[in-house]
Amino acid sequence: MERQTKILNNRPSRHIKLPGYMLILCSVVIVSAVVCMSQTAIAQQMDRWRLLPRPERCTELYFTDLRSLPTSVKAGTVQHILFTVHNSEYRKTTYHYKLAVNLANNGAKIQVGDGLFTLAANDARTLHQTVTVPLLNSRALISVVLDYQGIVAGDDALSLEGQSIDFWADITQKPNHKDAL
Repeated sequence: MERQTKILNNRPSRHIKLPGYMLILCSVVIVSAVVCMSQTAIAQQMDRWRLLPRPERCTELYFTDLRSLPTSVKAGTVQHILFTVHNSEYRKTTYHYKLAVNLANNGAKIQVGDGLFTLAANDARTLHQTVTVPLLNSRALISVVLDYQGIVAGDDALSLEGQSIDFWADITQKPNHKDAL
């Protein structure tokens, strides 16, 4: 029996190496847990330092069909204008628009319409507006001006943003009823 014990005691022991592996395994598990749990905090701090990419916020304003815009308008007649607003601000946004006629000969600006509407994030709306151009024999710039509260790139605070689109049209006199006879 003594001999058996001696043989057993001379055998290399595997349980001595086991604690070394356990120490490495536990270290890896602990480090992984700390990294995973603090990822949100790290990401938030990096965002505050502006090291992470931010979405590009914008609003698109355009005439829905450029080919349908008139090049000549009879004064006093109703003109139809279609324009589209697309909200890419990544948040719900309220828009205020104004329709104006700017006369080329004297620089006068006449507001001929306005409106207010709200769009959800990534939503678009096409507006069909009518404009009655005043009775003047001139060339005019017909414009749509859009104002809204937006967030400028690289900033977090809201600020008043605006943009406009326009087109030129010749304004001609409305024919007299007597002239038509």
